[in-house]
Amino acid sequence: TLKKTAKVMLTIYDKIQFGVTSSLNTSAIVANVLLIAAIALRTPKQLRSYSVFLLNNAIIDIASATASAMGVVRLRVIQDHEGSMIFVFLGPCSLIREEFCHLCHALHINLVQQSTILLLLSFAFRLYIIGSNFPSRPAISSVRFALICATTLLPMTIIYWMNVLHFCIRFI
Repeated sequence: TLKKTAKVMLTIYDKIQFGVTSSLNTSAIVANVLLIAAIALRTPKQLRSYSVFLLNNAIIDIASATASAMGVVRLRVIQDHEGSMIFVFLGPCSLIREEFCHLCHALHINLVQQSTILLLLSFAFRLYIIGSNFPSRPAISSVRFALICATTLLPMTIIYWMNVLHFCIRFI
């Protein structure tokens, strides 16, 4: 069958890439689970509002690493005037369906963008705190931080679903 043929066709570079990517994603998942445990169990009261950023970013990183592990991809660029690319999926998603591999890859890209935006907001918050007389400023509530995180998620989710719908229409 095609799946058996695909397994035989994996080069040594494919196997190395799959091994390295899987190791990195597994370590990212473990590290973020430990971070979530530390946030839940050891966050001081003064840092509760900031811990919302950390918690949100850890959850997004776990989802991103999971999507990346499912859809490990090898990219081939065809040197023509159109700049075509071929995606060869090496991950477990290839045992399910090609469309699922594309969805995992798109989700991973979207979550990396989301994580970057949250990291930017995290730096902005730290600059806000450092650049002011912290004890005299009113504390920002955890609910407000959660709303900020949710509002950054909305545009990225819309972009993600637009890409998914565009991709699904191409397969019809």
